[in-house]
Parts: sequence; structure tokens; C-alpha cells
Amino acid sequence: MEAIKLKHSDMWNGRYRGVRFEIMRWHFTENGKDHWAYYLYIDERQFPVSVRSGYVLEPGLTDMGRLSYDYTNCAWNNIRAHCGWTFYEIHGGYIDTPRVVKIGCDYGHLWDDGISYNENCIIPEVKQSIDELHDKVGVFLIWSHCDGNYRTEADTEAFNAEYSAKRKAAL
Repeated sequence: MEAIKLKHSDMWNGRYRGVRFEIMRWHFTENGKDHWAYYLYIDERQFPVSVRSGYVLEPGLTDMGRLSYDYTNCAWNNIRAHCGWTFYEIHGGYIDTPRVVKIGCDYGHLWDDGISYNENCIIPEVKQSIDELHDKVGVFLIWSHCDGNYRTEADTEAFNAEYSAKRKAAL
């Protein structure tokens, strides 16, 4: 029976301006190096319909028949990431479920060799990508944890504060 080889990784996750993100570190015992990356998760309902197709891409097929997304020639090119985006996939999108974009970049380039990274030095780049996404999209919608609806950033903050105050007053 074939032995299972486990690989160790660490993950930090959070939310900034309504965008979920994760920072990953994989430990490679073969060469003793860590590999870092970060990913953004964005529900398609957060994008205005007028720009959605530039960010929520339709799949194509490679010459080898594999599912692929052309994320190099779309609106994502206007959003900075560490040395460019290197990963894109869609989660969900099945019957009556929204699609969620997972897009990311890694820190495994030749020019990253010899540089020591950690989650704290990656967070500013995560924030920069999300800030630029907000700037480029214009009206970016944020999910409200109070009622599950999407609103503008300012409207979501105001609604959540009012909703929470009403709930506290009712207790």
C-alpha cells in the first residue's frame, strides 16, 4: 500500500473592507524553504452588474482540455498584487448559488529568493490589493452580517450599527 505523504501549511485569514482573504505558508521539507501566497475571496454579488464580467470570468479550455481562466487579460490586471496575479478559480455557481472568485498571488519568484516573508509583511499588500479593487470597481458591495444583504460600504456600516443598537435595546 502506498504511503501518504503529508505536507504542512499555516493559514491566516481575515476580512478587510468586506473582502475575505487568506495568507498561506507552505513548509517544504525538501529544500527547507517556506512558500507564501495570499488569496482574495469575492462573492460575485459584490460587483456591480456593469463591471462583473471583467472580474468574474467565464472558463475556457486549454489545448490539453483543462479548465482555465484568462485572468491575465481582464480587469484584474488593473489591481496590483505581489508581482502579479498567479492564481484564479471560481467556487460555487451551482444551482441557485452565487459564484465566488478566488484570486491570488505567490511569493515564489526568482526575485523573492533570499527574502524572508511573514504574515505581517504580506498584510499591507493584501490591503493595497483590496483598496485598489474598491477604487477600480467604484460601487463595491459589502455583505451585512446582520441580515445577509449586500450594500455599499457606508450603508452597510450604518445599517449594522443601527441593527445592533436595536438588538441591544431589545435585550
